[in-house]
Amino acid sequence: SFFRVCFVLCYYTSFDFVVNMPSDPTPGMPRTSSGTPAPTSTASKAAGIDKSASVTASPSLRVSPLQGDFSDVETSVTYVVPFQIHNISKKVKKVRFKAPQSAQFRLKYDNQTISPGLTQTIEVEFSAAIENEYFDELTLITDDGSVMIPLHAWFPAPNLHFDSYVSLGTTVVSHNITKSITIKNTGKRPGVFKFVYDHLTGLQIQPKKGTVDPSKTVDIKLNFFGTEPTVMSQSVDVEIEGQATRKIQVHAKVVESKVELLHVEEEGGGPLSLLNFGCCYFGQVRSRKVKVVNQSPFVASFNVNQPDVPNAAAGADTASSQEDDVEELLPLACLPSEGRLPAYGTAVLEITFAPVQRERKRGFSRTAKRPSELAETYKVSFLVDILETEQQVELPVAAKACVPDVRFSETLFRFGECDVHNRVGIEFTITNDCPDLAIPFKINRVAHFHAEPDHDVLRSGGSRTVTLIFQPNQLGQFANTLVCTLSDVKNIPLEVSGVSRRVGDKTTRAPLQLVESRKAGVKPPAEVPFLAAEVSAILTSGSYRAADMQSSDPTAVATPP
Repeated sequence: SFFRVCFVLCYYTSFDFVVNMPSDPTPGMPRTSSGTPAPTSTASKAAGIDKSASVTASPSLRVSPLQGDFSDVETSVTYVVPFQIHNISKKVKKVRFKAPQSAQFRLKYDNQTISPGLTQTIEVEFSAAIENEYFDELTLITDDGSVMIPLHAWFPAPNLHFDSYVSLGTTVVSHNITKSITIKNTGKRPGVFKFVYDHLTGLQIQPKKGTVDPSKTVDIKLNFFGTEPTVMSQSVDVEIEGQATRKIQVHAKVVESKVELLHVEEEGGGPLSLLNFGCCYFGQVRSRKVKVVNQSPFVASFNVNQPDVPNAAAGADTASSQEDDVEELLPLACLPSEGRLPAYGTAVLEITFAPVQRERKRGFSRTAKRPSELAETYKVSFLVDILETEQQVELPVAAKACVPDVRFSETLFRFGECDVHNRVGIEFTITNDCPDLAIPFKINRVAHFHAEPDHDVLRSGGSRTVTLIFQPNQLGQFANTLVCTLSDVKNIPLEVSGVSRRVGDKTTRAPLQLVESRKAGVKPPAEVPFLAAEVSAILTSGSYRAADMQSSDPTAVATPP
């Protein structure tokens, strides 16, 4: 019965403590002497740090918050931070308090015991007549330990935040490098700052001084100009009004910058002084690759500028070009025309030479020109601009385009009579008069007529004897046209005809009988119409054999007049 009476007394005592406990004011809220919350204002609020309970020296108590902060307080205003003491043990605990020592902090509490599982609230008030920063502590003592609660109060002041170390990175000689930093004021008062540094090192800071309002930011631009390869490290003093001087360490590196053009490894590598395409025929396409190398430790952006069309190519008639009034396009192109080079990285440019013969007006006043007079030579330079460093790298290109210069000893072939299952042939000669290039040819096959050989390569100045064969497989008169294609860019028609009136012996193969064409004289070669669409198809397909197109002297390029 004794224990039952004690339990009832403890129960009602705890109940009365909880029920009659005054309502908790807002943490850090100023209030009047009557205990009711005072009217709030932006300048008079101060928030306590609401931290959850953690391990303390007393295993039976949990206190929240663990620290009493009175931030941005005003003079002659009372601020309150409540603390909750939770008994987490299974026994009734009596708590004693060691109040703060300074007069600015005051403890408001009732010495009561705390039953198991219940919570008691105490309050710490702060008020001061002089603006200053105050520190103190509150201690809670029980029979099994104690809990110390730090107390801190401060008045409104500027609180500037900025990086103490700024790396501007790497730049090149005689070029600027710029970086921005931000000064942020998390305090309740405007912050006045000023930068003090040595201006002779090439470092410039804008603005040099200024004011940061509460909860605002100011952007500061740091610019450095290096005149020689070096490593710059400078200490900048930041003077803040009413506070100690702080420092910013600024670092930058200046290096030499160089972008080079090299031959690709397939062509031997090494520095590029001239990209020579040599000579090719109009209608053909040739491509060469060039390697762009970035010799600096930073990214380089580049643009490739297309060269202007020369007024007149070497070997072309300037006067006739003006009379023709035909818009000229440079048959040279570079891809890609722009890009970015990583630090110490490379990129590959592909230069394409696709010459197209200009159309010329034909009239009675214009005399026909030899193929050698229609050749055109190009000698131009692409410019590779490096945007970051304003460096320009020249890419010189030389190329020559010509028309096929091939002679046929005969283009009209009359075979006369030939029996079915027999065959007759007429020989003729093809001569390549082009001094720069070999040229391949191929002759198609039609019914009853074909050529032996039907394809070959004529080297510069060389010739080849070809036999056209008439081999009828039925009776009748036959006439047709074979086409000799020169390097897939020019067609020469070969007119053939023959008659078969008898059927020969099918069981035995008759030997080839060479005959003379029944019509004396040689008909001048004439071009089969070669349309622009066919030219475009040839440029796209690239079906010609590039190995057979190589110039006998690939370095021979005519010099422009």
